Amino acid sequence: MWDTGLLPRPPPPAGGSIPVPTQHRCHRQPRVIVAPCLSPLIVLALLILAVPHAVGSTVTAADLADGDATAAGSAAASTATDPGDVPVLQRVVITGNTSTATAVILREIAVAPGDPVPEDMVDPIWDHLEDIGYFAFVDIEYDEYEPGQVILHVAVEEDNTFRYGPVIRYSVRDHYHLGGWIRDDNLGGRGEVLTARAIVLRTQQLRIDWMKPWLFSVRGLELRLGGGYEQGYYVWRPTDYRQWRGDGELYWNFLGPFFAAAEVSFRGFEQRDTFVWQPMDRGPGTGDQLVTWPASTRHVWIHGGSVGFDTRDNPYYPRHGVYGVIRGLHHEPREYAPFNEWVGDARAFIPTPWEHVLALWAWGRWVSGPGPFEDYLYFGGPENLRGYRFFEFEGEHGYLLSIEYRAPLFQMPISPQGEMIGFGLHAFADAGDTWFDGASSGEAKKDFGVGAHVLLGTMQLRFEVARTGDGDTRFQFMDRFNF
Repeated sequence: MWDTGLLPRPPPPAGGSIPVPTQHRCHRQPRVIVAPCLSPLIVLALLILAVPHAVGSTVTAADLADGDATAAGSAAASTATDPGDVPVLQRVVITGNTSTATAVILREIAVAPGDPVPEDMVDPIWDHLEDIGYFAFVDIEYDEYEPGQVILHVAVEEDNTFRYGPVIRYSVRDHYHLGGWIRDDNLGGRGEVLTARAIVLRTQQLRIDWMKPWLFSVRGLELRLGGGYEQGYYVWRPTDYRQWRGDGELYWNFLGPFFAAAEVSFRGFEQRDTFVWQPMDRGPGTGDQLVTWPASTRHVWIHGGSVGFDTRDNPYYPRHGVYGVIRGLHHEPREYAPFNEWVGDARAFIPTPWEHVLALWAWGRWVSGPGPFEDYLYFGGPENLRGYRFFEFEGEHGYLLSIEYRAPLFQMPISPQGEMIGFGLHAFADAGDTWFDGASSGEAKKDFGVGAHVLLGTMQLRFEVARTGDGDTRFQFMDRFNF
């Protein structure tokens, strides 16, 4: 239910329990929940401090000692195996950067004095500086001023990295969201990302997120902090609610497509109305007496971590690649019993003839004990079991399986980050089930159908007709793919 989709990760589906991949890096998520008192943040920090020099991915203060216009990037070890007659870099001279720190540009260039730098390396460096979004213009001069000795002259023209706009999004739960957002992709010229979003209709939300790349000067290591507030009608239960939370995450893309993360958050949830509800099916002895849920406020610390990999070529419309993550969380509440949660998520995108794509998704969740209704899974609707009514099934354990055959008819990229415009057709089939702790899974709910999709930047509008095995037919709409 909590929508954090301001940093490069799409928001979770309604119910907040089914992770959706990460955008730009497309990631997220375990930790071994054997000793909950040992924070995974500490473990990840110790690993980071132990290995950065071994993997050759840091920029030290000594590297930058030559001054503002002369210095070193991080690691170009891949080009320094056997220099031979390749010219050696002596200096990098940077001009035109009125707001972006020289050190930020140097780390993106990723070559240091003493590295062999052939002339054909200039184009990849130029492409990268153009694509990071900080500059409106980049020019690089390869100056072999003496045989075997090179100076790189890098001239840049700053671009405006502060953006803002309206939020006009469809919501399965609330019908629509209206508000506004702001974002700065190069905060203070340090390469940090600050985002904020406010929703005024039909719920009220405020969310602020900040991301610092190159933490401890380690390539691929990011610190992510965020917090927010939300209030409205809960929809899945007859009560108004208020929710607030703060989040912290260390994310490390440590080797090629592999990543790890450690996270901690604190959440407060106020159920503002008392209501009566049917008992949850928790196996033998459940009984049929109605249960009263008194108005109350619940607080919980959640900490855990994840490991995974991501080889997808595009976070918005993958044409090939795989994504997999395992996430483990420990919930330590004040008002109810603690429990552990494990989530697995696997996706594959297989190219087929005519540039079509076969997309596969397997997702599952397991918990060690019961929790409150704000942690339930809610299945049915366009984000999971598309042939069924919204909120037709609920539980704590669950799984989903989906297959889609996507046939793009037109696509045009509009940004280096993978955003595009276009349209296409797709066919799909879903299966899944959810059940409460103490009960057992039943027969899988199944559906199949066809649809059309329209790509508009980061949105993927889907218009679908789905049919269940029982013969029920439903039309569904959503503004992003499920996976």
